[in-house]
Amino acid sequence: MLRIRISALNDGENRLRLEPTPEALDLAPETFSDIQVDCRVHSAPERVVVQFTVACTARLVCDRTLVEFDQPLSGSYSVVFTTGEVDEADRDAGLCPFSPSDDELDLTEAVHDTILLSVPLRKVAPQAEGLELRTSFGPTEEDGGDPRWAVLKQLKRAGGERTEERNY
Repeated sequence: MLRIRISALNDGENRLRLEPTPEALDLAPETFSDIQVDCRVHSAPERVVVQFTVACTARLVCDRTLVEFDQPLSGSYSVVFTTGEVDEADRDAGLCPFSPSDDELDLTEAVHDTILLSVPLRKVAPQAEGLELRTSFGPTEEDGGDPRWAVLKQLKRAGGERTEERNY
């Protein structure tokens, strides 16, 4: 879990650097490493605003070559903790409830989701970026084509010589 102690914060702006383990964020340690979370925390009596930037290294598999490679990732997000009422729509917008008696704020889910959303959809290793992709496979027409089609081509040629008219 990744938590910030509210009692250790001064009123106003605070800056924190956290280095959670992948396990603390419920992430695979064989995939994610070197996680750093830089937080800017603005503390007020009824509200705490946490703006953070997360950076880490992810071991990904290249979509083109199936080779593993390390990719630096980064992302940012803001969470507002408030003592007021928070409904489901507010939670989706980054509002979280907390009680004035709470001693800690939990950032685990927000940091976890920010890291996962920073993983690119298309994973291409830097050395594979310029590779030309093969788009045709097997024998080409210039090579004489696929020999399995030869019999069908002969039937087509033989059928093309007949000039029957069919009425349907």
